[in-house]
Amino acid sequence: MQVTAHDYSDNVNQLIAYIEEYKHFDQIISINVGNAIKFINQDSLVAIEVYGDELRFFSEKTAYTTRGRLYKTLEKLDRRFVQIARGTVININYLQSLEAGFSGNMTAIMKNDRKINVSRRYLINLKERLGL
Repeated sequence: MQVTAHDYSDNVNQLIAYIEEYKHFDQIISINVGNAIKFINQDSLVAIEVYGDELRFFSEKTAYTTRGRLYKTLEKLDRRFVQIARGTVININYLQSLEAGFSGNMTAIMKNDRKINVSRRYLINLKERLGL
């Protein structure tokens, strides 16, 4: 988004600063980890997986475990995230390739060499998001 004005008064500059700050905040996911609240930038979030009643957030360098619902987390994420299985969401910016698996499933190969199964049920959503 670009803001233009005939005259860049202090009010206009404050508005631009506010919008930029809000855009940055919108990119942050906050999760409860033990007795702390961790903040993860969506840019560094590779995948989210469900294990029982826990959610695991995998960033480029670390993994965080918390309790929660995947569908609630999906509501907070932007368009680069796509659900590829009942309990798995990936950041398509980290998707390196897709390989055929057995029984019609695919395997998503992530840039960090992590392999994640893509279920047939969610494959169409992934292909749409990738423009295939």
